[in-house]
Amino acid sequence: MDALLQDLRYALRSLRQAPGFAAVAILTLALGIGANTAIFSVVHAVLLKPLSYHDPEQLVAMRGLITVRGLDVGSSAPEYRNFRDDISSIGDAAAVWPININLTGTDRPERIQAAVVSTNYTRSRGC
Repeated sequence: MDALLQDLRYALRSLRQAPGFAAVAILTLALGIGANTAIFSVVHAVLLKPLSYHDPEQLVAMRGLITVRGLDVGSSAPEYRNFRDDISSIGDAAAVWPININLTGTDRPERIQAAVVSTNYTRSRGC
């Protein structure tokens, strides 16, 4: 423990003698800690945070598929309603249809992925 205190005193004396180096060292530490915090915040929000469902272990993904001229085009809204009405063992069923849309409002429109969802989508997520 004495060696650690002696090293710490020596480091503080050295930094006091070279204030420019001390400022650069402190700025480098601050930037490193800030960048690390920002990256971890993003990783936590995207990868580590649990889903916002009441009972995530009970989620089931089901997919109906229609093939038209050799292309998989997914399922339709009437099929979803038939499925939802016929299945009694599932508490609730929400539908999601992924789509591509053009986002405008800037100098260049951008093609993005979005989703059309059924009216009970937020209720089934527990929002």
